[in-house]
Formats: sequence, structure tokens, C-alpha cells
Amino acid sequence: FQAPNGTEEYINCLFEHALPKAITRKELLIEILNDKVFIGLKKCINGEVNDDLNDEIVIPESLYDPVIDIAHDGRQGVKKTKALLRSKVYFPGLDKVVEARLSSCYTCQIKSAAVQHEPCQTSELPSSPWQLIALHFYGSTDSGTYLLVIIDEYSRFVIIHGVNTTASHYVLPKLHESLSLFGIPQIVKTDKAHHLMELNLIIFATIMA
Repeated sequence: FQAPNGTEEYINCLFEHALPKAITRKELLIEILNDKVFIGLKKCINGEVNDDLNDEIVIPESLYDPVIDIAHDGRQGVKKTKALLRSKVYFPGLDKVVEARLSSCYTCQIKSAAVQHEPCQTSELPSSPWQLIALHFYGSTDSGTYLLVIIDEYSRFVIIHGVNTTASHYVLPKLHESLSLFGIPQIVKTDKAHHLMELNLIIFATIMA
């Protein structure tokens, strides 16, 4: 096999810019001679070679750990460590090797952990209309007003009242209007907004019940 003109200079350039500083060229070459991946590569070098690696340096197995540790410096997490390695070097099974190496790093595990979402809890459907209602505030609107929204959880019937403020002395008459028309529900559900938790509203709900 005869290298094309300029190949040696190109390889030297790769060594200079991509080889991790903690590993010398001599150390890399010694390990290459004893590495099974490179032994196989030497056997195939005269055949058709897939150039998917572009400018990445193939790392011998004996140097996996120090190369990973260098990329891992700063505890930037498993995902970023793998991305950094892929931009510079190659070795078979890179993802699994990196994950195994960093599995004991608490900081990386925290950064890489998927967010665990609580499963959705479905509400039990009331047995009749106006048994359970939900109160919500929306706004302010473009006109500066707020919307008091009352939802019947059984029928999904919606009542909307416009109010100038979320203060209880504005909200109570609107709420009283709807309750006088449809009756007193067994349960009133809110989103625990402070507007709906004011003392006057709690007293009103207690008296009406």
C-alpha cells in the first residue's frame, strides 16, 4: 500500500489537533500495534475502506478510559461527553463504553436523568349535574378585566362572568348569582389561586353549604 502524496502531512496534522494532550503519539502508536481493532484494520487496509470516520482518530481499547476521562473533565454529563468524543475520536461501542465508565459519576447521573412525570390522575365523574363545580380565573384580558369561569364537571357546562378585579367583594355577587340559579354544589374545586382562597370567599362557601 502506497500512501497518496500529502497523506503523511495530513495524518500529522490530525495527530497535532485531535490527539488528547494527556496521550503522547508514541504511547498511541505502541498501543495500536497491540490492539485487535487495528490488527483487523491492517488486514483490510488494501481493500475497500469505508471512510465514515472522516477526521476522527481511532482509539485503542487500552486507552478508552483515559480518553473518556479527559472528555469527561468538568462533569458535563454523559450526553455531552459522548458528543465531544464523537467529534474527535472513534472506538467501537462508544456509547455503551462511555455510559459504563460514567455510571459511577453522581453529577453526570443527575444531569442525564430523565425527568420523571407523575402519571395523569383522572377525576371520577360526578353522578349528577352541578354536584361538582370548578372555579378558575383568567386574565387580565386586553380590556383589563378578568373572567370568572365556573365549570360543571358532570356536563362540562360553562358559565363565564366578567369582573373588574379578582377581589372577593366583586367575585362573591357573581358566584352567588350562579349558585342561586343552579343550586348549591357538594364540592367546589379551585386551582388554589390566592384570589379564590380569600377569607370572605371561604366564609361564603361555608354559609351557603
